[in-house]
Amino acid sequence: AFLVSVVMSRHLKVDVLHQLPRKLRQRVTLDPSMLDSRRMNQVRQHIETKLSCLGRQLSDISLCDPHVLPAVMETFKATAEAKIQCVEHYVEHLVSKGVKFLL
Repeated sequence: AFLVSVVMSRHLKVDVLHQLPRKLRQRVTLDPSMLDSRRMNQVRQHIETKLSCLGRQLSDISLCDPHVLPAVMETFKATAEAKIQCVEHYVEHLVSKGVKFLL
């Protein structure tokens, strides 16, 4: 009993993976009223500006283009920032219900 309380035992993922429940992925619809609408409008305008500068339509965009990937990453970051309040609210809901989760 002393050893168990003092020493932490480590295991390889492959050795314990079968003991874990199956991964459950789900898409959560966030409350649009909680979005930072000012930030979302900025994102929308930014996307429209970038596309017009590139002279392309959204359907013509390739992530292999070295000019496109940084813009996509910047847009992803901006939309994530606009969703912070919604996500905080959702996580608080999960915690209050005692749900186990990973983000």
